[in-house]
Parts: sequence; structure tokens; C-alpha cells
Amino acid sequence: MTMILPAPEFPPLLQGHMFSEGEDLISEIMKGAEKGILSAGDLLWSTSTDRAECAIVLEPEVIANKALAMVPLAMVAVADSLGAIAPPNLAVTFGWPENIYANGAMVGRVNMKFPDYAKADQVPKFAILSLQINISESTDQTDQQLMEPGENLSSTVLYEEGCGDLDRTQIIESWSRHFLTWIDTWEQEGFKPVHENWLFRAKDRNEQVSLKVGETTHQGMLIGLDEDGGMLLKKEEGVALIPLSDFWFYDQKTGAGQ
Repeated sequence: MTMILPAPEFPPLLQGHMFSEGEDLISEIMKGAEKGILSAGDLLWSTSTDRAECAIVLEPEVIANKALAMVPLAMVAVADSLGAIAPPNLAVTFGWPENIYANGAMVGRVNMKFPDYAKADQVPKFAILSLQINISESTDQTDQQLMEPGENLSSTVLYEEGCGDLDRTQIIESWSRHFLTWIDTWEQEGFKPVHENWLFRAKDRNEQVSLKVGETTHQGMLIGLDEDGGMLLKKEEGVALIPLSDFWFYDQKTGAGQ
């Protein structure tokens, strides 16, 4: 039997819109923003009870490369929002560029999408920032991201991490409030507070990492982020920067797909 949950309530700056489970939420919010039906502050949330899934329309005033700083900002908001409503034994950590971990296993992600015609060095017409947190075992047998408990140690759901009392509405409400709080902090103080909080929870902080971007594999010790959310790796020859935009605009740089 499907659980009936109340609709999330949002802060005044956000306008919530319900979206039916099973539909492509990201595609629909992209279409709505492109047509001008949806604009900055409009937030679509899924009726799914297996996941907390939502997406918000942003209208950046900076070029797309710099707008991507909203990805680590949104991740920090996830940690704060779960910290406010989850049991104290839940350890939330981050994997660059977009993954969220609960007690060491992947539990969700933050993402950002731009219109197909957007350029990395131009101010985009809009951007869609999305959140997905896996709450319980999926009832959809075609869902490949959620496994049977214990089947895949690299992924998890909040229910298996002692968060059985949390539901979609609580998570989306809490995240929306903390996201706006972090937006205000970023506007007042810049990226530094975001960086400090992100790095504090970085899963691979001060550890050797290997990451493939396009056809290039980057290796080194993760020591931090630059002001646009790019990863800083310490190597024998010095510190290397892997821009966050490399993941979103790799096809523009090489002519290949991501």
C-alpha cells in the first residue's frame, strides 16, 4: 500500500509544485523553464516515498562555469538538513563532484543541468539544480541504483542507516530551508564558508584519489576546492586543478560526449 504523506511546505522564496512519481522530473522542469512557465525559485518535488527527489530553477547572474559552485553549496545544505532531522550516528560525507554518502556508502547525489545550447563561459538562461536522496528500498524492480540491503556495499538507503523515521517530506522541507540559508551565506561571505564545510565532510580528504574526466585520468591527494568548486589535487610536481566544469562541458572542449 502506498504511503500518503503531506506535501512539503517551503520558505517564501520558493514555490513548490508536485510532480507524479515515475515521470521524468528533470525533463519536465527543463521544459517548463525553457518555455518561461517556470522561473527562479520554482521547485518541483516528486511524490515518490522511496526517494526525496526535487529540482529547483535557478537564474544565475554569472557564467555557467561559476554557477556550478551551487553544486558543492547544495551538498553542504544536504549535510546540514540531514544533521537537523536524522539520528546523530548518521555520518554524511561527500564525493567530488556530486555524490552524497551516508556512513560511507552512496545514498544520493546533487546535480546541475543547463540548456543544451548553454556555453561554459556565458551566463546561462537558467540552470536546474536537483537533489536525490534514497530513503528506502525501491519498489520499482527496474531501478538499478537501489539494491537489496547488503547486496551492494557501495550504496545504501537511509532506512538501512538507522533513519527509519525520516520521510520524503521532512527531507525536502529541511533541505530547501538550509539551501536558502547557504545561498545567503554565499552572497554575504563568498565561497570560503562553503569550501570549509564541504572539505570537512569530504570522503577522500587528504587521501589519494583517481578520477577519470573524459579520456583523462587524474591522480593525486585531494586537498580542497577552488572558488568555483573545482578539485585541487596535490601531486609530486605541485597542485593541479580539475575544474568542476570539466564534467558538465567536456563535450564542448573535445567534441565528445560525457
